[in-house]
Amino acid sequence: MCGIAGQWHFRTGEAVDLGELTRVRDAQRHRGPDDAGAWINGAVGLAHRRLSILDLSAAGRQPMGVGEIQLVFNGEIYNYKELRSWLEALGHRFSTTSDTEILAPLYLELGLDFVQRLRGMFAIALWDGARQRLVLVRDRFGKKPLLYAHTRRGLVFASEMQGLLCDRMVEREIDVDALDAFLALKYVPAPASIFRKVHKLRPAHLLVVEGGETRETRYWQPAYLPKEARSEAEWVERILTGLRESVRLRMIADVPLGTFLSGGIDSSAVVALMSEVSDRPVKTFSIGFDEARYSELDAARTVARHYGTDHHEHIVRMDAVAVLPKLARHYGEPYADPSALPTYYLCEMTREHVTVALSGDAGDELFGGYGAYWQLRVRQRAGMIPAPLRRGAAGILSPLVDRNVRRWVWWRRLRNTLRESLAPVDEQHRVLMSTFRDAERVALYRPEIRQRLNGDGLAQRTFRDAFRASDAPDPIERASYMDIATYLPDDILTKVDIASMAHSLEVRCPFLDHRFAEEMLRMPFDLKLHGATTKYILRRTLERLLPREILDRPKQGFAVPLDPWFRDELADFARDLLLAPDSRFRDYLRPDAVARILQDHLDYRCNNGRLLWSLVCLELWFREIVDAPQRVVA
Repeated sequence: MCGIAGQWHFRTGEAVDLGELTRVRDAQRHRGPDDAGAWINGAVGLAHRRLSILDLSAAGRQPMGVGEIQLVFNGEIYNYKELRSWLEALGHRFSTTSDTEILAPLYLELGLDFVQRLRGMFAIALWDGARQRLVLVRDRFGKKPLLYAHTRRGLVFASEMQGLLCDRMVEREIDVDALDAFLALKYVPAPASIFRKVHKLRPAHLLVVEGGETRETRYWQPAYLPKEARSEAEWVERILTGLRESVRLRMIADVPLGTFLSGGIDSSAVVALMSEVSDRPVKTFSIGFDEARYSELDAARTVARHYGTDHHEHIVRMDAVAVLPKLARHYGEPYADPSALPTYYLCEMTREHVTVALSGDAGDELFGGYGAYWQLRVRQRAGMIPAPLRRGAAGILSPLVDRNVRRWVWWRRLRNTLRESLAPVDEQHRVLMSTFRDAERVALYRPEIRQRLNGDGLAQRTFRDAFRASDAPDPIERASYMDIATYLPDDILTKVDIASMAHSLEVRCPFLDHRFAEEMLRMPFDLKLHGATTKYILRRTLERLLPREILDRPKQGFAVPLDPWFRDELADFARDLLLAPDSRFRDYLRPDAVARILQDHLDYRCNNGRLLWSLVCLELWFREIVDAPQRVVA
């Protein structure tokens, strides 16, 4: 895994300055501490930080190319040996065993279609000198990040925001629509960023800059049709065969390798399949909390004992002053998934033992694992009740629920189910995935900010567009595609990439092999969400591999004890940060509204831990990035 950067001053023709390009590159040094390289040809420059995984020799140094083709690459190509053999048959010769070396010849043979042949995770920047063309490419699911900005001089790109901001021409105007999306979702969805002039290249997209024009095109789209008619037994065999191959491919490395183990069925499945292939005990890494209800360590230990792994654990304890500002700098824009904290510690511990780790990410998106899908199914059933009756019952319940917040939990859920079942499925799913709901955000903004938002915000448009883009026949299955298109790349994969790269650790996801995923998406959805059972067919598949107690565990997720923390370890920190007279969010949010959210939580009137986490992350981002835009992460 690596960090890449580059500039092309196609508007001014100004020569790229090595010093500035190096600053952009080296702000991402943590992504590639093993080596660094740069290539400049007049107005264009490419730069690279290397984390050595394959071909550890200096021969794998980047930028790399053939003739007038030069490129930088972040990621892994798992079918590079197959592609290398095909290219050798066409007359190409290779001097390294690096997967990077096949990319320029592949482009020479196939042009922009070269990306169709790649099986892996990647962000690539390729300069075609003969055509005066710059090509940026991101992998199908968005495992590897790539940001870019148009400037007065041309275009600049980097793997991370902190690198991009080292180009002095990048404008830092805050996008209020993106800020609103962050408060709704905990992240800013692509292609937007928190800065109006900075963009994220979307998964499965190509960006081509040529002839003074920029065009972005999608090169791959997940397809749910036609559905494959197979028996349960046949699907079980297909899942095992596909996952085995995917795990085997991701165990190819010239450095020590292990895997994350949460105790859930996805990561446990990866451990099981790695154990089949490995000739030594698999190294497993787990994270937990002192608060037992949030910790999955017992389940992780069960799997570790079952497969005799070389197991390592870490207990997360809150050290806000030291850790949270550092997280704000690493993420580069507001990001408030609480599991970023344990993931950061997990990656730190893992890197002490290995350089590459596998993970179970994306099992929920592929196999219908989120509780939100079941909730949507319940609301779909509630939709059979005439709308006037649902609206009336919700209206009767509302004042009772609102006056008795803590005592009427189940009645509140019923009210919400009845009321929200009136909305389209994409809106229902967005609300289920939201931190601050629409009315809560409106109440939070200063009047002048509220006037700048038109009601149909970035979060709404993103979810609606994703819902419409899917060919899935079941509306709930379309909701799972919405997660693949939004939540997976912009929250989950962003979290893991930033946390792992902060410690120079490469993370690989067997469930995100696109060939495996394409087959699983054509599975009938009722084999995934089967009545009230999520991941039904995956559980059936893993019956032969995992202990019954693991298969029968309810999904817990990477939960973080925010509510108790904000009443104990984090209380003073949050109070000092959010109630300070010079708090930076005051330009956008009402201080009295923020103070009320905190006090209601401290007084046990509401559990506002998730809301407070988002507000703390936002304020720290203002202080660590906006107020010090060119600071490099320590």
